[in-house]
Amino acid sequence: MPVRITSNSHPQIFLSTPSARQLLLKYSQYHISAPLTTALRTGAHALNVEPEFSGAAEFWVEKLEDFGAIFTDPVYLKDVIPDEESFLKRSESVMFVGEEQVKFVAGR
Repeated sequence: MPVRITSNSHPQIFLSTPSARQLLLKYSQYHISAPLTTALRTGAHALNVEPEFSGAAEFWVEKLEDFGAIFTDPVYLKDVIPDEESFLKRSESVMFVGEEQVKFVAGR
């Protein structure tokens, strides 16, 4: 799937979900770059392991219930899921939940 589709049109559809606009604190996408991965692997003598995915999305919410509310919103179910099915295999998607622990920020 071209990055421009998931990077441009999908966020607009996703953010049309009322609960997403209300409850999300942050939404980011990460698109895997084969040339950068190769350069890092070569320069850092890293293992020759390619990711099993082409990208990821990060969602920040105040509490876990907010995350559930977004992904059960009727607009999400009606509009976002069909769009997602055009570029990802939902049955193979993986989710994980965690808390960011910042260990270093330059200049602070």
